[in-house]
Amino acid sequence: MTWNREADVVVVGSGNGGMSAAVAAAKNGANVLVVEVSGSTGGSSSWSGGGLHIWGVHTYDEYRALTEDLHDPVLGRVFFEAFTRYSPWLQEIGAAVTKSPYLPQGKYDLHMGRDVTGPPYSAYCREYFDSLERILVESGGSVVLGTRATEVLTDETGAVIGIAATGPDGPVRYRAGAVVLACGGFQNNSEMRVRYLGPDADLATILGCPYQTGDGMRMAESAGGSLGGSMSTFSAVWMSAYPATNPAEDPAEYERRPYTLDGKYELSDHCIVFEPPGSILVNLEGRRFIDEAETYYRVPQAVIKQRRATAVMLCDATVWEPWANQPNLFTGRTPVEQFRTMERAGGILLTAPTVEALADQLAALSPNRVHKANLLRTIAGYNEAVRNGTAADLEVSRTAAVTSAGTMNAPAPLEQPPFYAWPLRPAIYMCYGGVRINSHAQVLDPQCEPVPGLYAVPPVAGGVFREVYAGGISCAGAFGWIAGRHATAVTD
Repeated sequence: MTWNREADVVVVGSGNGGMSAAVAAAKNGANVLVVEVSGSTGGSSSWSGGGLHIWGVHTYDEYRALTEDLHDPVLGRVFFEAFTRYSPWLQEIGAAVTKSPYLPQGKYDLHMGRDVTGPPYSAYCREYFDSLERILVESGGSVVLGTRATEVLTDETGAVIGIAATGPDGPVRYRAGAVVLACGGFQNNSEMRVRYLGPDADLATILGCPYQTGDGMRMAESAGGSLGGSMSTFSAVWMSAYPATNPAEDPAEYERRPYTLDGKYELSDHCIVFEPPGSILVNLEGRRFIDEAETYYRVPQAVIKQRRATAVMLCDATVWEPWANQPNLFTGRTPVEQFRTMERAGGILLTAPTVEALADQLAALSPNRVHKANLLRTIAGYNEAVRNGTAADLEVSRTAAVTSAGTMNAPAPLEQPPFYAWPLRPAIYMCYGGVRINSHAQVLDPQCEPVPGLYAVPPVAGGVFREVYAGGISCAGAFGWIAGRHATAVTD
């Protein structure tokens, strides 16, 4: 076998997990090569909200309470304890980070970028990844862009010896004693969404870069690894229902300019993080199906199980008006501005002077028609229960809770015109299932033995989170830090 290049460690993917692994390995004296399919580093992390956090928790007991003890007891603890060391390490190596002005002020929580003052918080992410690139190069590592890894290569014993890839000039092979898979989850692979998330999950969409198509899972399995973890749960925000288009799914649109589309608005402007507090959700049968005060990561997990992976957000002017003109923390734009962006891509926002007129519009909405009689019964029963203070006793309870954005999400009747309806679907940014790993981020085979020389970090790796989101970019970075150190025999 001929090789185009040799390194001690090859890292596939340059998001936070990949760059953290690469810098950690390079800082320990390894010759490191990062292989990135895109034209720039950072992946989805580079235009996220920029938070490097574990939601402000200070102890592992607090982490267990946050995650309701649903996270893997071994890998969850590894994540928490590694993050308490990974966060100071980022500061020690000179990464562009600062304390977050909007996340819970946990001891270890950080934000990408320096001098972060206000939205759009995604604007600071590029500085962070530029700093990691600089640190990597200064430590002797390098990055190859526009190159898609296609296979993990092994010898006759099953040990990793490198990767095969396709670069700008054709097929290449890179030899290495260790390979770290850090190329994202499977949320932009419609077949895998259906396989793991639900029969209509092909109609869901993504928040993030378009290259998260399960390549890391496929390569790990071909090299002898296995899959596991909570394959059916994920974290997501909202985007207009199909058939609205999402430019973030398209690599050509993404590569035109990874952080904005046409220089006018961000790709993430097609998505809204939180629905209006006080709104309700119904499916296409016109029925509520989950307590809307549930945590924001559980609601999309319920929506994806509905017909066409679709729900309709309903609210009145009392709920809509305080929310619609509040700038988004991540983009700095208001929901009204974001809806204009979504409408250009086929999204629909309906308004009507009466509930009956809104139900008529929804009943005629193609292809996502809503059952009118059921919808009117749902709204009437809901309004009566809210006025009587018995909303918690409905067949599908409606309670009150503080949202992740810090506002009170309490039930409110739909009674003040105009009335609003938004057909929506989940825009997934992290899948929780993936390649099985151990506490050193080593890929495990079906007998739970490590595949020699092969590592994976979330979200390529699965099994850390279940149902509850606790900081995906931090999880990727912490396990990347673990993988880079272990691959270079630094495990203290």
